[in-house]
This record gives sequence, structure tokens and C-alpha cells, in this order.
Amino acid sequence: MNGYTVTKKKRTDFNHVLLSFAFILIFSAILSPLFIVLPLQEIIYKPTGYWFFGPPRLAFGVFIGGILLLSFVLLGKVWLVSSEKYTKKMKNAFYISVLLSIFMMYLGIDTYRYVDGDAIHVNSLFSFSEKKYNWTDIETATETVNRTKVIFDFTFKNGDKYHILLNEFERKSWSLINFEIEEAGVKLKRHQVQQ
Repeated sequence: MNGYTVTKKKRTDFNHVLLSFAFILIFSAILSPLFIVLPLQEIIYKPTGYWFFGPPRLAFGVFIGGILLLSFVLLGKVWLVSSEKYTKKMKNAFYISVLLSIFMMYLGIDTYRYVDGDAIHVNSLFSFSEKKYNWTDIETATETVNRTKVIFDFTFKNGDKYHILLNEFERKSWSLINFEIEEAGVKLKRHQVQQ
């Protein structure tokens, strides 16, 4: 057995590992945010005394996008290596794409919001630092209620706007938010949506 055959066999075995890993990533992309994003956020960022804490939908979407990008990059590498088109430029593009997918997953984990008695705390996509909106900084507030969710739209004195969607698990904080808006002296506009 010559050196070329051994190298080709190792490359083929590694390609099988990459291929398997890529398919596992594709199939787990939908459920993995629930088992990765939420637990990691709770370990890294979870504040005390919050009414609700968690990622907005955008965080899940970006995290899933990072997982899918990584899986397609791995599939592309397997195809390029097996068809012997894996050049130095492709290798560099592969590493850059892997770093981009890891960065997207990081952004998904780093995007969260929580509400407590002091303020609305938001760490938006690409912000890398938490922004705090005090209840007393609210200029206008609108509440839209339907059967399954409550949506608050806030405009703050500095011109910023923020939108909070409370799902059925977070609805317990609804009355607390209403209380803080009232305490801040803001007239809440209410809308009821019939479904």
C-alpha cells in the first residue's frame, strides 16, 4: 500500500465524519436552539428578579441560520474534496465560512431581553452590550391583546422604539408591566384583536 492510498483513505474517512456531522446539524437545526440557546443564555446572562427573560424570535433565527450555514459549508467541503476541487482559495473560503457560522451562532446566543421592576433590558443583534430603558423614560405605550399573546409597543423619550411580545408563558408579567406604565404616568392605549 503506497502513501497516496493511505492519505486518500484517511481523507475519505474524514469526509464520512464531516458528512454525518453535516446531516446531524441539518436535522437538529430546528430543535437545537431550545436546547442550546435558552440554557446558555440562562447560564451566561440570567439576571435576578426578572419578570421574564429570554431571546426574541430573531435570536433563534440567527442561531438556526448559523447551524445551517455550517452544515452546508461542511457538505460543500466534502463535495469539493471528493471531486478534487478543494484548492487553497476554497480552503480559505471554508475557514471563513466556518468562522461566520460560529459568529452567527454567538449572535443568536447574545441576543436577549428581559423585564424587571426597574426597566426593560435589551441586548439586540450586533449591539454587544445591554441597553436599559427605564419605565420613567416611556413617552407612549400601546398594548394589543389577542387570544394567545400580548404585544406592547413603546416609544421612549430619546426617540427609541421597542416592541415586546409576551407569549402565553410570559403573560404572567402582563399586569406587572401595566402597573409600571401606570406608575410612570403614561396613558396606555389599548387594542383588543378578535380572532
